[in-house]
Amino acid sequence: MKITIESADNGWIVHYKQVSRRKAVFSVPNNGGDAQEVETFSNVLWFINEQIGPTTGRYSPARIYVEVKPGDKYEDHLDASE
Repeated sequence: MKITIESADNGWIVHYKQVSRRKAVFSVPNNGGDAQEVETFSNVLWFINEQIGPTTGRYSPARIYVEVKPGDKYEDHLDASE
């Protein structure tokens, strides 16, 4: 399977082909800000993993995780006070 990711003004477009050409659109709301942009891109990564990633389950010896976390210097992060 071939997947192409195209950057758009307000998000990303993932082009892929299963039986026919398909497209998935991931858009960031106009008032979303940086946090919403990061969350939307994590959805892009999850989508790609679902399409071509390895099949894993709860009992698999290795799994892929996509996580959204605050930066280690972000003011509300636990380690930022150091």
